Amino acid sequence: MNGEEMVCDRRKGHDEIKKGNGKANIYKILWLLPIVFSIHNMEELLFLEEWAKEVFAGRSWMFFARLYESPNLEVAMLLLT
Repeated sequence: MNGEEMVCDRRKGHDEIKKGNGKANIYKILWLLPIVFSIHNMEELLFLEEWAKEVFAGRSWMFFARLYESPNLEVAMLLLT
């Protein structure tokens, strides 16, 4: 191998290493998604019942507020998560 071929091979290897790190970063992000989704569901579980009471209060479709009661929300969040 001459000097130019060695430099070219080094660059190829460096590019392949960069691509490998990109894949690793994507997998790290994918592993974070369920964690972030679970945190989001917990936040909704805490505040969604009160929000539904405010939104549906005094309206003809007040029965929708019952869907947002704590036991119903807990089951829905458990199934979604």
